Amino acid sequence: MSVRSDWPNPWPKITANELYGPDFVEYTRGSLKLKIMLQGASLLVEAGHSLSLYSKILYDDFNQLNVFGRANLLAKGLPSKLTEIEPITDKNRIIRGETLYFAPDLYDPTTRSGGTASGSEIATLPNLPPPQAEAPSGLEIVAADLYDRTGVWEVLKTAVGGGYVVYSSIDQFVDRVIAVLFGRKIGILHIQSHGTSDSIRFGDAFRNGDALTISSFPRFRNKLGELTRHFARGAWVAVRACDAGQDLPLMRCLRDLWGVNLVAGFGAWNNILDKNYEDFLILETNGNEYRTQSMPAQIQHSLIRKYWRNLEFPSF
Repeated sequence: MSVRSDWPNPWPKITANELYGPDFVEYTRGSLKLKIMLQGASLLVEAGHSLSLYSKILYDDFNQLNVFGRANLLAKGLPSKLTEIEPITDKNRIIRGETLYFAPDLYDPTTRSGGTASGSEIATLPNLPPPQAEAPSGLEIVAADLYDRTGVWEVLKTAVGGGYVVYSSIDQFVDRVIAVLFGRKIGILHIQSHGTSDSIRFGDAFRNGDALTISSFPRFRNKLGELTRHFARGAWVAVRACDAGQDLPLMRCLRDLWGVNLVAGFGAWNNILDKNYEDFLILETNGNEYRTQSMPAQIQHSLIRKYWRNLEFPSF
Protein backbone atom coordinates (compact mmCIF):
# COMPACT_ATOMS: atom_id res chain seq x y z
CA MET A 1 0.00 0.00 0.00
CA SER A 2 1.41 3.39 -0.93
CA VAL A 3 0.82 6.61 0.96
CA ARG A 4 -0.62 9.49 -1.04
CA SER A 5 1.57 12.60 -1.11
CA ASP A 6 -0.64 14.71 1.18
CA TRP A 7 -0.29 12.25 4.09
CA PRO A 8 3.01 12.25 5.99
CA ASN A 9 5.51 9.61 4.91
CA PRO A 10 6.90 8.32 7.18
CA TRP A 11 4.31 8.87 9.87
CA PRO A 12 5.56 10.83 12.90
CA LYS A 13 6.33 8.81 16.01
CA ILE A 14 3.91 9.06 18.94
CA THR A 15 5.61 10.01 22.20
CA ALA A 16 2.55 10.32 24.48
CA ASN A 17 1.75 7.94 27.32
CA GLU A 18 -0.77 5.26 26.31
CA LEU A 19 -3.58 3.80 28.41
CA TYR A 20 -5.55 0.96 26.77
CA GLY A 21 -9.23 0.38 27.39
CA PRO A 22 -11.32 -2.49 26.00
CA ASP A 23 -11.91 -0.73 22.67
CA PHE A 24 -9.87 2.48 22.79
CA VAL A 25 -6.45 3.90 23.55
CA GLU A 26 -6.18 7.10 25.58
CA TYR A 27 -3.11 9.24 25.02
CA THR A 28 -1.98 11.55 27.79
CA ARG A 29 0.61 14.28 28.15
CA GLY A 30 0.45 15.90 31.56
CA SER A 31 -3.20 16.79 32.14
CA LEU A 32 -4.06 16.63 28.43
CA LYS A 33 -5.96 13.58 27.13
CA LEU A 34 -7.03 12.27 23.73
CA LYS A 35 -9.11 9.11 23.24
CA ILE A 36 -8.96 7.26 19.90
CA MET A 37 -11.16 4.22 19.28
CA LEU A 38 -9.28 1.09 18.20
CA GLN A 39 -11.90 0.09 15.64
CA GLY A 40 -12.03 2.73 12.94
CA ALA A 41 -9.35 4.90 14.57
CA SER A 42 -12.05 7.49 15.26
CA LEU A 43 -12.06 10.41 17.69
CA LEU A 44 -14.90 12.70 18.75
CA VAL A 45 -14.30 16.43 18.62
CA GLU A 46 -15.23 18.13 21.90
CA ALA A 47 -15.43 21.79 22.93
CA GLY A 48 -12.00 23.43 22.96
CA HIS A 49 -10.40 20.80 20.73
CA SER A 50 -8.11 21.65 17.83
CA LEU A 51 -5.75 19.75 15.55
CA SER A 52 -2.82 21.52 17.15
CA LEU A 53 -3.98 20.31 20.58
CA TYR A 54 -4.13 16.74 19.30
CA SER A 55 -0.65 17.14 17.83
CA LYS A 56 0.71 18.43 21.12
CA ILE A 57 -0.71 15.46 23.01
CA LEU A 58 0.54 12.84 20.55
CA TYR A 59 3.86 14.28 19.44
CA ASP A 60 4.75 17.08 21.88
CA ASP A 61 4.62 19.72 19.15
CA PHE A 62 1.79 21.70 17.55
CA ASN A 63 2.67 21.09 13.91
CA GLN A 64 1.66 17.49 13.06
CA LEU A 65 -1.75 18.40 11.63
CA ASN A 66 -1.76 16.16 8.56
CA VAL A 67 -2.40 12.90 10.40
CA PHE A 68 -6.15 13.52 10.83
CA GLY A 69 -8.92 13.13 8.27
CA ARG A 70 -12.64 13.03 7.54
CA ALA A 71 -14.63 10.21 5.93
CA ASN A 72 -15.08 10.44 2.15
CA LEU A 73 -17.61 8.96 -0.28
CA LEU A 74 -15.74 5.65 -0.43
CA ALA A 75 -16.53 4.95 3.23
CA LYS A 76 -19.45 2.58 3.73
CA GLY A 77 -20.16 3.19 7.39
CA LEU A 78 -17.12 3.33 9.66
CA PRO A 79 -13.92 3.79 7.59
CA SER A 80 -11.57 0.81 7.74
CA LYS A 81 -8.76 1.91 5.42
CA LEU A 82 -6.83 5.04 4.53
CA THR A 83 -8.52 5.41 1.13
CA GLU A 84 -11.86 5.99 2.90
CA ILE A 85 -10.79 9.26 4.54
CA GLU A 86 -9.51 12.58 3.20
CA PRO A 87 -7.02 15.02 4.76
CA ILE A 88 -8.56 18.02 6.49
CA THR A 89 -8.20 21.02 4.20
CA ASP A 90 -8.88 23.82 6.68
CA LYS A 91 -6.67 22.88 9.61
CA ASN A 92 -8.14 25.67 11.74
CA ARG A 93 -11.74 24.47 11.49
CA ILE A 94 -12.99 21.31 13.12
CA ILE A 95 -16.52 21.12 14.50
CA ARG A 96 -17.64 20.12 17.98
CA GLY A 97 -19.47 16.78 17.84
CA GLU A 98 -18.00 15.62 14.51
CA THR A 99 -15.97 12.43 14.11
CA LEU A 100 -12.43 12.60 12.80
CA TYR A 101 -10.07 9.74 11.97
CA PHE A 102 -6.46 9.10 12.87
CA ALA A 103 -4.89 8.35 9.48
CA PRO A 104 -1.80 6.30 10.53
CA ASP A 105 -3.98 3.63 12.14
CA LEU A 106 -6.11 3.29 9.00
CA TYR A 107 -2.99 2.88 6.90
CA ASP A 108 -1.56 0.20 9.19
CA PRO A 109 -1.86 0.23 13.00
CA THR A 110 1.77 -0.91 13.29
CA THR A 111 2.69 2.67 12.38
CA ARG A 112 1.54 3.71 15.87
CA SER A 113 5.21 3.55 16.91
CA GLY A 114 6.39 5.55 13.89
CA GLY A 115 8.02 4.66 10.57
CA THR A 116 6.53 3.12 7.45
CA ALA A 117 4.43 -0.04 7.38
CA SER A 118 4.92 -3.18 5.34
CA GLY A 119 1.55 -2.78 3.64
CA SER A 120 1.19 -6.53 2.94
CA GLU A 121 -2.23 -7.27 1.49
CA ILE A 122 -4.33 -10.37 1.94
CA ALA A 123 -5.13 -10.23 -1.76
CA THR A 124 -1.50 -10.98 -2.63
CA LEU A 125 -1.44 -14.27 -0.70
CA PRO A 126 -1.34 -17.36 -2.93
CA ASN A 127 -4.24 -19.82 -2.76
CA LEU A 128 -2.83 -23.30 -2.05
CA PRO A 129 -4.07 -26.71 -0.82
CA PRO A 130 -4.17 -27.17 2.97
CA PRO A 131 -0.90 -28.29 4.58
CA GLN A 132 -0.44 -32.06 4.98
CA ALA A 133 1.93 -32.09 7.96
CA GLU A 134 1.34 -34.64 10.70
CA ALA A 135 -0.43 -33.45 13.84
CA PRO A 136 2.27 -32.46 16.35
CA SER A 137 2.83 -34.45 19.52
CA GLY A 138 1.62 -32.78 22.68
CA LEU A 139 -1.58 -31.84 24.45
CA GLU A 140 -4.55 -30.51 22.49
CA ILE A 141 -6.37 -27.70 24.27
CA VAL A 142 -9.61 -25.86 23.57
CA ALA A 143 -9.52 -22.43 25.23
CA ALA A 144 -12.90 -20.71 24.99
CA ASP A 145 -14.03 -17.35 26.30
CA LEU A 146 -17.25 -16.80 28.22
CA TYR A 147 -19.11 -15.85 25.05
CA ASP A 148 -17.86 -18.56 22.68
CA ARG A 149 -17.86 -21.64 24.89
CA THR A 150 -20.31 -24.32 23.75
CA GLY A 151 -20.42 -26.45 26.88
CA VAL A 152 -20.65 -30.19 26.40
CA TRP A 153 -19.44 -29.88 22.81
CA GLU A 154 -16.05 -28.73 24.09
CA VAL A 155 -15.78 -31.67 26.50
CA LEU A 156 -16.52 -34.06 23.64
CA LYS A 157 -14.07 -32.37 21.31
CA THR A 158 -11.22 -32.60 23.83
CA ALA A 159 -11.98 -36.15 24.98
CA VAL A 160 -9.16 -37.54 22.85
CA GLY A 161 -5.92 -36.31 24.40
CA GLY A 162 -6.91 -32.76 25.22
CA GLY A 163 -7.93 -30.21 27.82
CA TYR A 164 -10.59 -27.53 28.06
CA VAL A 165 -10.33 -24.13 29.75
CA VAL A 166 -12.62 -21.09 29.92
CA TYR A 167 -11.35 -17.53 30.34
CA SER A 168 -12.63 -13.98 30.63
CA SER A 169 -9.37 -12.08 30.02
CA ILE A 170 -5.95 -12.54 28.45
CA ASP A 171 -4.38 -13.11 31.87
CA GLN A 172 -6.88 -15.91 32.60
CA PHE A 173 -6.38 -17.38 29.14
CA VAL A 174 -2.63 -17.72 29.64
CA ASP A 175 -2.74 -18.82 33.28
CA ARG A 176 -5.44 -21.47 32.77
CA VAL A 177 -3.81 -22.97 29.68
CA ILE A 178 -0.54 -23.33 31.57
CA ALA A 179 -2.36 -24.77 34.60
CA VAL A 180 -3.71 -27.79 32.68
CA LEU A 181 -0.35 -28.73 31.15
CA PHE A 182 1.34 -30.26 34.21
CA GLY A 183 4.69 -30.04 32.46
CA ARG A 184 3.43 -31.33 29.11
CA LYS A 185 3.82 -29.42 25.84
CA ILE A 186 1.01 -27.93 23.73
CA GLY A 187 0.59 -29.66 20.38
CA ILE A 188 -2.55 -27.84 19.24
CA LEU A 189 -4.18 -24.83 20.87
CA HIS A 190 -7.68 -23.82 19.74
CA ILE A 191 -8.55 -20.23 20.73
CA GLN A 192 -12.31 -19.60 20.64
CA SER A 193 -13.16 -15.92 21.07
CA HIS A 194 -15.36 -13.27 19.54
CA GLY A 195 -13.48 -11.71 16.64
CA THR A 196 -13.62 -8.92 14.10
CA SER A 197 -11.41 -8.03 11.16
CA ASP A 198 -9.13 -6.06 13.49
CA SER A 199 -9.48 -7.59 16.97
CA ILE A 200 -9.84 -10.71 19.08
CA ARG A 201 -11.94 -10.29 22.21
CA PHE A 202 -10.70 -12.37 25.16
CA GLY A 203 -13.78 -12.35 27.39
CA ASP A 204 -17.36 -11.21 27.04
CA ALA A 205 -17.81 -9.99 23.49
CA PHE A 206 -19.67 -6.82 24.32
CA ARG A 207 -18.90 -5.58 27.84
CA ASN A 208 -15.81 -6.95 29.56
CA GLY A 209 -12.59 -8.73 28.71
CA ASP A 210 -9.53 -7.68 26.73
CA ALA A 211 -9.47 -6.56 23.10
CA LEU A 212 -6.30 -7.83 21.41
CA THR A 213 -5.47 -5.65 18.40
CA ILE A 214 -2.30 -4.79 16.55
CA SER A 215 -2.15 -1.58 18.59
CA SER A 216 -2.82 -3.19 21.98
CA PHE A 217 -0.49 -6.13 21.29
CA PRO A 218 2.54 -4.46 22.96
CA ARG A 219 0.51 -4.15 26.16
CA PHE A 220 -0.19 -7.91 26.25
CA ARG A 221 3.02 -9.18 24.64
CA ASN A 222 4.77 -10.23 27.86
CA LYS A 223 1.77 -12.10 29.25
CA LEU A 224 1.04 -13.89 25.98
CA GLY A 225 4.74 -14.65 25.69
CA GLU A 226 4.54 -16.83 28.81
CA LEU A 227 3.04 -19.52 26.55
CA THR A 228 5.97 -19.60 24.13
CA ARG A 229 8.13 -22.15 25.96
CA HIS A 230 5.14 -24.47 26.44
CA PHE A 231 4.55 -25.17 22.72
CA ALA A 232 5.85 -28.42 21.24
CA ARG A 233 8.02 -28.37 18.17
CA GLY A 234 5.75 -27.98 15.14
CA ALA A 235 2.77 -26.88 17.26
CA TRP A 236 -0.32 -25.33 15.71
CA VAL A 237 -2.59 -22.55 16.97
CA ALA A 238 -6.11 -22.35 15.52
CA VAL A 239 -7.57 -18.87 16.04
CA ARG A 240 -11.29 -19.70 15.97
CA ALA A 241 -12.50 -16.11 16.01
CA CYS A 242 -14.76 -14.71 13.30
CA ASP A 243 -12.92 -12.68 10.63
CA ALA A 244 -9.58 -12.87 12.51
CA GLY A 245 -7.78 -14.08 9.39
CA GLN A 246 -8.36 -10.68 7.83
CA ASP A 247 -5.97 -9.15 10.38
CA LEU A 248 -2.71 -10.34 8.85
CA PRO A 249 -0.42 -8.13 11.01
CA LEU A 250 -1.96 -9.38 14.28
CA MET A 251 -1.84 -13.03 13.18
CA ARG A 252 1.84 -12.57 12.29
CA CYS A 253 2.49 -11.15 15.75
CA LEU A 254 1.03 -14.26 17.40
CA ARG A 255 2.85 -16.63 15.04
CA ASP A 256 6.19 -14.93 15.65
CA LEU A 257 5.74 -14.53 19.41
CA TRP A 258 4.86 -18.19 19.99
CA GLY A 259 6.97 -19.75 17.23
CA VAL A 260 4.01 -21.80 16.00
CA ASN A 261 2.13 -22.57 12.81
CA LEU A 262 -1.17 -20.69 12.78
CA VAL A 263 -4.55 -20.95 11.08
CA ALA A 264 -7.35 -18.37 11.17
CA GLY A 265 -10.53 -17.92 9.16
CA PHE A 266 -11.46 -15.02 6.90
CA GLY A 267 -15.17 -15.30 7.72
CA ALA A 268 -17.63 -16.35 10.42
CA TRP A 269 -16.57 -19.39 12.45
CA ASN A 270 -18.96 -22.09 13.72
CA ASN A 271 -17.15 -23.86 16.56
CA ILE A 272 -19.78 -26.60 16.97
CA LEU A 273 -19.45 -27.70 13.35
CA ASP A 274 -15.72 -26.92 13.29
CA LYS A 275 -16.24 -24.80 10.19
CA ASN A 276 -15.41 -21.38 8.83
CA TYR A 277 -17.66 -20.05 6.09
CA GLU A 278 -14.84 -18.54 4.03
CA ASP A 279 -11.20 -19.38 3.29
CA PHE A 280 -8.48 -19.95 5.87
CA LEU A 281 -5.24 -18.06 6.46
CA ILE A 282 -2.20 -20.27 7.01
CA LEU A 283 1.00 -18.87 8.54
CA GLU A 284 3.83 -21.38 8.95
CA THR A 285 6.97 -21.09 11.07
CA ASN A 286 9.11 -21.36 7.93
CA GLY A 287 7.63 -18.07 6.70
CA ASN A 288 5.13 -19.52 4.22
CA GLU A 289 1.91 -17.46 4.15
CA TYR A 290 -1.09 -18.42 2.05
CA ARG A 291 -4.83 -18.99 2.01
CA THR A 292 -6.59 -22.32 1.59
CA GLN A 293 -10.20 -23.40 1.12
CA SER A 294 -10.33 -26.36 3.54
CA MET A 295 -9.66 -26.72 7.25
CA PRO A 296 -6.31 -28.55 7.56
CA ALA A 297 -7.18 -32.06 8.78
CA GLN A 298 -4.44 -32.30 11.39
CA ILE A 299 -5.70 -29.29 13.35
CA GLN A 300 -9.41 -29.95 13.40
CA HIS A 301 -10.88 -30.65 16.84
CA SER A 302 -9.63 -34.01 18.12
CA LEU A 303 -12.82 -36.06 17.77
CA ILE A 304 -13.66 -34.59 14.39
CA ARG A 305 -10.12 -35.28 13.22
CA LYS A 306 -10.16 -38.82 14.65
CA TYR A 307 -13.54 -39.97 13.33
CA TRP A 308 -14.65 -37.68 10.51
CA ARG A 309 -11.47 -36.12 9.12
CA ASN A 310 -12.52 -33.57 6.45
CA LEU A 311 -16.24 -34.31 6.33
CA GLU A 312 -18.02 -31.28 4.88
CA PHE A 313 -20.83 -30.19 7.22
CA PRO A 314 -23.91 -28.44 5.82
CA SER A 315 -24.32 -24.74 6.50
CA PHE A 316 -27.18 -23.51 8.67
